[in-house]
Amino acid sequence: MVLGTTGLLVLGLLTPGIPLWLPLIGSVAVAVALAVGTARRSAELIRLRATVDALPDGIAIFDPADRIAFYNARYPEHLAPALKAALRPGLRFDEWLRAGLQNGPIYHPDMGEDFAARRLAIRAQGPSDHVHRLIDGRWVRIRESRLRDGGRVLQTTHISDERRRAAEHALLAAALEEIAEPVEITDADRRFTYVNRAFEAVTGIPAAEAIGRTAREILSSGEHDAAFFEAIDACLARGEVWRGIIVNRARNGRRLEQDTTITPLRDDGGHLAHFVSVRRDVGAARAEARALAASEARYRAVVETQTEYIIRVDDDGYWTFMNAAAQRRIGKSLDEIRALGQRDQDFVHPEDRPVYDAHMARLTPLNPTDTVEFRTIYDGNRVHWEQWTDTGIFDDQGRLIEIQCVGHDVSDRRRAEAELRASEERLAAIIEANPLAMNIARLSDRRLLFVNQPWRDLFGVSAADPNEADLARLYADPGDRDRIFAAMASGEEVTNRELRFRRVDGTEITCSITSRPILFQGEPALVTSTIDLTQLRAAEAEIARQREALHQSEKMTALGALLAGVAHELNNPLSVVVGYSSMLRETVSDPDLLERLGKVHGAADRCARIVRTFLAMARAKPPVRGPVDVGELVLGALDLSAYALRTAGVEVRTDLPARLPPVWGDADQLGQVVTNLVVNAQQALLGQPAPRRMLLAARAEGDQVLLEVSDNGPGMAPEVAKRAFDPFFTTKPQGVGTGVGLSVCHGIVAAHGGRIDLETAPGQGARLRVWLPRGETGLSDLAAPDDHEPLSGGRVLVVDDEPDVASLVAEALGIAGYEVDTAPSGRRALAALRARRFDAVVTDLRMPDMDGSTLVDAIRREHPHLARRIVIVTGDALTLSGHDPAADVPTFEKPLDLRGLLATVRRMMEDS
Repeated sequence: MVLGTTGLLVLGLLTPGIPLWLPLIGSVAVAVALAVGTARRSAELIRLRATVDALPDGIAIFDPADRIAFYNARYPEHLAPALKAALRPGLRFDEWLRAGLQNGPIYHPDMGEDFAARRLAIRAQGPSDHVHRLIDGRWVRIRESRLRDGGRVLQTTHISDERRRAAEHALLAAALEEIAEPVEITDADRRFTYVNRAFEAVTGIPAAEAIGRTAREILSSGEHDAAFFEAIDACLARGEVWRGIIVNRARNGRRLEQDTTITPLRDDGGHLAHFVSVRRDVGAARAEARALAASEARYRAVVETQTEYIIRVDDDGYWTFMNAAAQRRIGKSLDEIRALGQRDQDFVHPEDRPVYDAHMARLTPLNPTDTVEFRTIYDGNRVHWEQWTDTGIFDDQGRLIEIQCVGHDVSDRRRAEAELRASEERLAAIIEANPLAMNIARLSDRRLLFVNQPWRDLFGVSAADPNEADLARLYADPGDRDRIFAAMASGEEVTNRELRFRRVDGTEITCSITSRPILFQGEPALVTSTIDLTQLRAAEAEIARQREALHQSEKMTALGALLAGVAHELNNPLSVVVGYSSMLRETVSDPDLLERLGKVHGAADRCARIVRTFLAMARAKPPVRGPVDVGELVLGALDLSAYALRTAGVEVRTDLPARLPPVWGDADQLGQVVTNLVVNAQQALLGQPAPRRMLLAARAEGDQVLLEVSDNGPGMAPEVAKRAFDPFFTTKPQGVGTGVGLSVCHGIVAAHGGRIDLETAPGQGARLRVWLPRGETGLSDLAAPDDHEPLSGGRVLVVDDEPDVASLVAEALGIAGYEVDTAPSGRRALAALRARRFDAVVTDLRMPDMDGSTLVDAIRREHPHLARRIVIVTGDALTLSGHDPAADVPTFEKPLDLRGLLATVRRMMEDS
């Protein structure tokens, strides 16, 4: 802190023999040095020296030979202990520096190992102004200038507090950039001088484009008249804060209804210089707590005017001298103060008298200088915070003679510090309440400087100091941490990067992080927000797995429909082959020919079972319960899977008793169960070494029938077996299984009143057991009547668009004793019915020009005597699911069961 020109002139006038040009050199220390050389013993010199010693800055004077000539009381306080110990007049600067280095380190390692040499080099360059850090961590500013005689003046200032405040301000500025609300600063002409990132994001206008322009030029919506803005200007002109709603428009035309606060800021002269605006969307502002004050504080222009007051106080507390600055401060002259009998302590705020008294008590011959801050009151109502550095002057007996006082106003700083503390407390509360996990880490050593509670909760860190945890282990891949810090060191930004982390308890989690480089406490750092994606990724994986399973299910459904269509096309020729082979076996007596016909009939019958199985799986119809032969279900499933089993090298054995009682259920659904179990066992044996064996066995157990499907495959672990019946759970490779087979089996068996379980162990194969309730009627009761029994005569009309099928049915009916006519379509059949009388009608269901359903309805209207003498034959499984003639019309599926068809026709003739 350097005295003004006026103060130096006063010192010069008070010291005889001092030239009048001396105060113009800019340093009171020079005046003191010359005064010491000319009038060392004078009382005024003592006062002058005391005044210099009372200055908060350190002063040192070096003669033209660069030897220490003078230093004030403050100067040693600004030195490192090693250098202070070596300080004595007469030493050259370089000798003094080397002596200090022999006592110990002087400069902080941050200044570099060669700083002592660089310090000498700086000094050799002439006048300088630089900052260095002492070994004890303090920061000192040194300003060095030359005197006319070749000597030097050094002025030292302790600036540690200033650097700390600068670091705090930098942190607030960095935090301001991260605030979600638009913040703007305009000059006296209302032109933008600063906008934050939120302003750019909300308005779509880059900062570079906004700077220098007014809000009315780039944001106006046209919804406010001139009177609205005039009222705002009037409020701000009075120095008042304006709050209200302003409707603006973004670059894309979007309407912005913003709750706006505009704060006027004045310069040192009291003129309106800047305006700080904080805008918030009305909807968002009503949904969350307002943090406007914290936003304003980060970019508030705090101007502290430091005016020095110099006074002298005698041992009774009366002022004996005051400079012009002090007089302006008090508002009274020294004579007026003396006339009123006011003493130094009378200007101290009553509440701060104890602070003042303690300060005065600390002034002793051994500690003559002390600095204090307290409140003062002038004119009875003006209260100020002031900082005073007082130096007591003592006589040879140690009695206090006088006090030299140098003070300046710190009210703005005190107020700013209080506001800053309040702002930091509000900011800390907001960050702590933020649900996002946040942390700030130093770039140099990667040490955490701040974490909020959500971050502790996310990583399971309970220690008050998060650095007590092994932070490197929080990254599943330590290289990720290195890459993040490297990106921040180069000034890059990291946005929504997904990484794997490891909590303190070892649990791995997937997180999305966003990091930004900032300056924190004067050092490069990064601020990071972290979002836990574990549940989201698990849900996405489950959705993907279920989507794939559904896709596989849809493919299986489409494949089933395709196979059903193929099976339908095979029904008609199969009916002919099966029918004629059966008829030929009844008429041929040659043993060799009979053997060949038996092979033809067996192969055709096997094809028929395969076709029936396809149709049953594809048909969507309500379940029809009745007696079901388990043996037939097993044979049908094996026929359907024969090729896959044979090519996989699976040896299949069956154990099916001849008189196994039937079960009660839906034949199609139970057939699907048995087929799924066979396919499941066959797939389990894939990739297993030979021999590969499968056993299907059934037996009666009380009122139930037990079916077992066993294999000698790899088996399952207990944890896998527990989930075997879960929907979409599969251990098979993608594309091999859907995970729905056993789940469907479990549902069908449970719906039939049965149960299914699994016995398995790793390396021991698997055995699936199904229990089903026995049927109420034996299969022997369902046998068709003797087809050799004589039949009554009558005329039957056979309607089918397939000539071979029509001929087969007609020939079978003819052999049974009926007169038969045929018709290739429904219309031709109606014409035949109108031409002559028939006793029964056998019709196909799917035909051109008129289908069987329409024909049945027409026969019932035109020929009611035939309403109960109609039989339907069809090979279309899907048509059966849409039209249910079985409710009142007998229906036979192709390939045809001729014996059953003949028996049904005869029964209808007899019943009618």
